[in-house]
Amino acid sequence: MRRILAMAVTIAAIFSLTPSLAQATPTTKDVSLSRKYQMPVNALLTYRTLQASLSIKTKIKPKLDMHIAPTITNNWPKDLLAVLDGGIAYWQGQYLPTETVPTFFFTEKDREWLKGALAEVGIDSEKTIANFDRNVSINGAATTWAGSSNENGRVFNLYLNGTEAPAWLNFPSSQVSAHEWTHNAQAEMAGSTSVLPCWYKEGSATFFGTAIAAKTESDYATLRAITVIWQSNPYSVNPPNFLLFNEKSIAGGYEKYFNDRDATYSADKCGPDGSYALGFLATEYLMQLKGKKGQVDFMTLSKSMPWKSAIAKTYGKSWPILLKEIATYIRTSAKLIKPPTDIPPAPSKSTSTPSPVTEGTKQTPTPQPSTSPSPAEQDGAPPGEAAIGRSCLDAGKTGFSWKQEPITCKNVSGTLKWVAS
Repeated sequence: MRRILAMAVTIAAIFSLTPSLAQATPTTKDVSLSRKYQMPVNALLTYRTLQASLSIKTKIKPKLDMHIAPTITNNWPKDLLAVLDGGIAYWQGQYLPTETVPTFFFTEKDREWLKGALAEVGIDSEKTIANFDRNVSINGAATTWAGSSNENGRVFNLYLNGTEAPAWLNFPSSQVSAHEWTHNAQAEMAGSTSVLPCWYKEGSATFFGTAIAAKTESDYATLRAITVIWQSNPYSVNPPNFLLFNEKSIAGGYEKYFNDRDATYSADKCGPDGSYALGFLATEYLMQLKGKKGQVDFMTLSKSMPWKSAIAKTYGKSWPILLKEIATYIRTSAKLIKPPTDIPPAPSKSTSTPSPVTEGTKQTPTPQPSTSPSPAEQDGAPPGEAAIGRSCLDAGKTGFSWKQEPITCKNVSGTLKWVAS
């Protein structure tokens, strides 16, 4: 099925949407809510400002050239496009394509269909099919994968939602489509995403995707916690080693971690090594300094100068000084979030092994989005998966257990836990 879709989008101001939140004065209620949501109060104010910028409509209608595989029998592309609408709106002042953007929706069964669909619009499929094969070989029917590419000089977006993708993941309504559109905007502003440091390229896409996708403060709190906890665990690590809570497991700590993940860092490793989460928090902090204007200035300047010079010129302080502030913000955020109960202690110097994030990683399954069980909970669930009796973050939220049972987050004797719906 092939359709041309004209999308109505929403937007506020075009070039500068967010004031400096460092000067904002939060109310007592704001402080109370931020504690409930396990985040710094300025993180909450940042989310509100971003969402407010999406509330004013515009008549501009970017077009997507949609290609939908015949194996898709439900409406998940429509759900995904609803989130994408916000991404288009937010970045419209910086990225407004004049040509239609080929957009492909498919499942793990559609390898040959995808090759043909790419060829139909004149795109060489070799690299894309290699990525398809790698992801499906790891996760099979449970694969979820999204990508933004400009092969052959033409931007296109891809979305794979496996026929057995976990229900809790809710791939179509997650941050992924706004995340990928953010990459399109990055490339437009910076000339190429390759000039941006790894931690920013993937971290900022994850931050903006999450903040755009979350329609309520409660949703943002939940998605934020999922992201910064689970995606701070390098996917290759088993048992979990959450970098958000185990800075000592990173040789050289957060500051060396960010310095290592510069613009020359391997694109294949960037993201699954923990950069999604730690870069998310770094971007959240930068948004509190100069809002969206700071982001736009940084990326635009990176087109004509090294990124460290660009970030120093944007924020008025050298990268080493800014990095110390970012590292402090990450540590502060970690203290506000309830960690999973099976997180291992940070290794001591005498017993530590080489940090997994310096050893290289592979693209493997998405981390599980819930806190893991206390030692007393013997329900047989795979580590990290949502299950009845386990801790949860927000009362009233619903989801599915690892057995696909409908569950609700409720207060049980003063503790929030998943219970059968």
